[in-house]
Amino acid sequence: MTVVNTETVVKRLAELHDIVEQTYYLEQKVFEMNQKIESNKQYINKNLGEKNSLNVRVDNDLAFNVIKNTKLNIEFYPDQVKAKLGKEVYDKVVNKEVMVKDLDALIRCLKYYGVPPKEFKNHIIVNRKVDNEKIDNLIELEKISISDIEGCYSVEFNEDIRVRKVK
Repeated sequence: MTVVNTETVVKRLAELHDIVEQTYYLEQKVFEMNQKIESNKQYINKNLGEKNSLNVRVDNDLAFNVIKNTKLNIEFYPDQVKAKLGKEVYDKVVNKEVMVKDLDALIRCLKYYGVPPKEFKNHIIVNRKVDNEKIDNLIELEKISISDIEGCYSVEFNEDIRVRKVK
């Protein structure tokens, strides 16, 4: 049987309480710093305007490089693309993925020659996703125009500001 030293337990408990309190306050400081960083980046982004980079020299020994990266995310709505462009063009720009939902039922259906398509389709799941590159290609080839697909997509711009110290 081990003897528990009360003094050691009290000391460790006090140390734990201190660490918990310290961690809480550090997390608060990190949150405040992250808020300030985001505010600064928004200010930099606003003042960069259309530029994607900026070099800042503070003095002979200190310089910074600012780079703005813009990521574009376009999400197409397949049903609206099909309605606007028609089935023929839609089939050219959509990647289709078919998953078997019930393999045993599918095998039974396929054993019969001339299975009605509706019965076969009841056993599969089809996912459709518009391929941005295929849309771009058709626009470049002037097969479709941007106005043809107006309202069929959403666009999100994510801008990221990076500040690096120049050595």
